[in-house]
Amino acid sequence: ILRVLGEGGMGLVYLAWQKHPIERQVALKVIKAGMDTKQVIARFEAERQALAMLDHPNIAHVYDAGTTVTGHPYFVMEYVRGPALIALADSEVASLPWICATGVQICRGMAYAHQHGVIHGDLTLKNVIISEGDESQAKILDFGLARLVHGEADTTDENLMGTPFYIAPEQIRHEPVDERTDLYAFGVGLYR
Repeated sequence: ILRVLGEGGMGLVYLAWQKHPIERQVALKVIKAGMDTKQVIARFEAERQALAMLDHPNIAHVYDAGTTVTGHPYFVMEYVRGPALIALADSEVASLPWICATGVQICRGMAYAHQHGVIHGDLTLKNVIISEGDESQAKILDFGLARLVHGEADTTDENLMGTPFYIAPEQIRHEPVDERTDLYAFGVGLYR
């Protein structure tokens, strides 16, 4: 483990160095100590399962998963070096052509997820990283509130979960979510 990259509602994300089978930098997400309730573990497992099903250039890839020696679930995923989309939203980089091109990438990633029965549930400008490099690319991550609409996972929650500015009406009303939930959040981000 090299350093902490971020902290969410249920987990910590570290920058780590993977030694086997390939040497590379990775992001390692682990449930925070004290957050290992049945509900949080179920949500974490749903996120791992959702990401493991997805293989798209605009979605961060999962490489491995397991449990720590203390019994906390974790997964290892692609480390995306670059700023979150929110950091670029108000910058000069965000010209109309750039916004449109980035929006198309996000739509392609989400359409792929939806085709595989995965609803993100918290598609915010903070959950999209713009990778650094010769060709910047939008990468969707943090599927912590994901729903598997065609699978067996039940991640419904009586508590309102998500980023307030992006929450779709059906989430507020605790109704079933579908592709429109992500589309609503995408529209809010595009408006921003």
